[in-house]
Amino acid sequence: MTIRIGINGFGRMGRLGLRAGWQMPEFEIVLIVPKVLAVYTAFHGYDKRTA
Repeated sequence: MTIRIGINGFGRMGRLGLRAGWQMPEFEIVLIVPKVLAVYTAFHGYDKRTA
């Protein structure tokens, strides 16, 4: 059974998770959301800052 994984944020921990997921055939990386593109979070609402 394949475990589907989404990575929220592509900083140090996100990159480490991606590398670990590539090495394990039972994991499938289905989504990577870089922090720059995540302008809305359920906890904080919309991000009003600009890049």
